[in-house]
Amino acid sequence: MTPETHGMHSAMSGAKPGFSRLFPNLPTFQISPTAALMLGSAMTVEGVPKKDGIMPAGYTYFGQFIDHDITRDVTPDSDALDGPLPAVMLEIEQARSPTLDLDSVYGNVPEGTKGGTSPRSNNGTGPFFEFGITQPSAGAGNSGQPLANDLPRGPFPLDANGDRTGAPAKVLIPDDRNDENLIVGQMHLAWMKFHNAVARTLMSNDMSLSDTMAFEKARELVTQHYQHIVLHDFLKQVCEPSVWADVVQKGKCRHCDTTVAETATMPLEFAVAAFRFGHTMIRQAYDWNANFRDGAFGAAVFAGKDLGKERSLSLFFHTNNNLSSDRPLETNWIADWRRLLDFDGTGFDAGNVTFANAAAFDPLLASGMGNLERAPNKPVLNNLAASNLRRGALRGLPSGQDVSAAMSTVKVLTKAEMKKNLPEEMAGLVDTLELDQKAPLWFYILQEANARHNGDHLGEMGSLLVAETFVSLVKASKPSIIASGWTPSQSPLRLSNGSEVDTLPKMMAFCDENGNPIINPLGV
Repeated sequence: MTPETHGMHSAMSGAKPGFSRLFPNLPTFQISPTAALMLGSAMTVEGVPKKDGIMPAGYTYFGQFIDHDITRDVTPDSDALDGPLPAVMLEIEQARSPTLDLDSVYGNVPEGTKGGTSPRSNNGTGPFFEFGITQPSAGAGNSGQPLANDLPRGPFPLDANGDRTGAPAKVLIPDDRNDENLIVGQMHLAWMKFHNAVARTLMSNDMSLSDTMAFEKARELVTQHYQHIVLHDFLKQVCEPSVWADVVQKGKCRHCDTTVAETATMPLEFAVAAFRFGHTMIRQAYDWNANFRDGAFGAAVFAGKDLGKERSLSLFFHTNNNLSSDRPLETNWIADWRRLLDFDGTGFDAGNVTFANAAAFDPLLASGMGNLERAPNKPVLNNLAASNLRRGALRGLPSGQDVSAAMSTVKVLTKAEMKKNLPEEMAGLVDTLELDQKAPLWFYILQEANARHNGDHLGEMGSLLVAETFVSLVKASKPSIIASGWTPSQSPLRLSNGSEVDTLPKMMAFCDENGNPIINPLGV
């Protein structure tokens, strides 16, 4: 391929860069609202079992946390999802720094967007983050105790008599999307707790550090560990092994422009298609903690549906939408990460608790994604799969077949592969919608993983788009572990068993070992 046909070409007409295109010269694939709804409905149909994959389920929400750190498309396009495409594609607005710098935790969000600064000790000048205190509740273990295991929240609005008005308190984190559902909120909390554990360690090692210096040094070290975990833990599980080795370990990028720029850009093929694989990883149900077991709450409540429990707290659309307006998170809803991550080798005793795996990489989504009830008379908007398919058209993405052919090293899926391992209804739509000729990029990437790897991880094309984009973004980050050559071996952080903090479970174990319990605060 020549430089004229690929690379991070700007997708914005203004001077402020945000999104870019890896394949700007490929034709767009404009799936209609009707076709998007037909395919999206087949992808979210009830009664079709969603098989498990091989990755621990907690990585689903680490992926969502990462996504919120690097991209926020704020283009007002909900009407266009269900209607005709505009004559000119909508101007695409990015409201997030597209680098792995944890600005979703530390702030520095672009001016004019939602967000702020998380509260810190010593009235905002101390080295530690402050947390929200949970509301004691009935349940197992420490459920009856107030614990520092909620996101920080502002004061609840009061009326003239000093009583709560019923309006919810504002969440005090830079990106309010990390309060959209309970699991990603608890993931955000884990990274705040990791910061505090790191700051405490640094201050113990160097008593001369000022509060300000301790905070900034901790921020840099946390960001370095975060980048390493994204590249060497998360991507290693997500990507085809040979692609991960070539791109992450050996630094071979064939398709992304990896030149470090002052202002990095976010490829639309990545943001609108490839990195939306996380939607297929959502399980139909979760074993959440000792209080909510055996999948009592799961994807069925993604839309905030009432499950019959008085003052029900939805597992997914939980805090920002459905958190009880007169009190913070109840203690009995704190995460038990032993049920979502594998702590083998961390030194943390998980007891007899078994973790669940994420759902497999394939074009099937949990059926709860099919009716989000986000807007009346907007069937495409209310179906997550259909809205993803339609948004790809609105952003001018090419078909999966065209991207695969443009990569030249990747074999295009055959018609038989486009139907392989699919339910009968969806396989029929391959013929009806001629998806074997042109398929939406997001659907194609999921089917590549399904047909060629049985849903264990992304296929070659999806892996290339994801891995090369992340390498590019880390190169453009400040700090950048690629630019500096930093590895966890250079870090002062060690677990009690002597191991480096180089995976997501080890990050959480380090929190627990340093006075910031996050893995199982309920103690059961």
